[in-house]
Amino acid sequence: MKRAKRQTSQQHQTESVEFETLTRLFDEKRLCEAETLASSLTERFPKQALGWKIRGAIYYSQGKFTESINSSKKALEQAPNDAATLNNLGSALWGLGQLDEAQANIFQALQIAPDYPKALISLGIVYRLQGRLAESEIYCQLAVQADPTS
Repeated sequence: MKRAKRQTSQQHQTESVEFETLTRLFDEKRLCEAETLASSLTERFPKQALGWKIRGAIYYSQGKFTESINSSKKALEQAPNDAATLNNLGSALWGLGQLDEAQANIFQALQIAPDYPKALISLGIVYRLQGRLAESEIYCQLAVQADPTS
């Protein structure tokens, strides 16, 4: 019994280290390595939202919007109230020209995290693409107020 608990504990530690490594690789913009690790982690741990979330963000940064949408939706199955994932999903949707659906997901992200600068900027961009310039300006100003470096 003690041996089984020890193995489980070691497995969780290894899993935790791998997800920390994935986050670090993504933050360092080492996207090829991060993509490889994210693919491995989502295959081995399909119920862990973080792997899908980062995989979706990587695909978005590569312009692979359909893949980004699919990965973001998988992440949201596990963590439906993750504002960053909702924003990433919305951004990928606008990348495919699906502006109404993009707006709905980004707005949902802002309901969860009203001062989330990336979502404020994203909504501003969607409004600009929809020709709603006054609303676009408001949300971009809100983003700068929330984070002057944005």
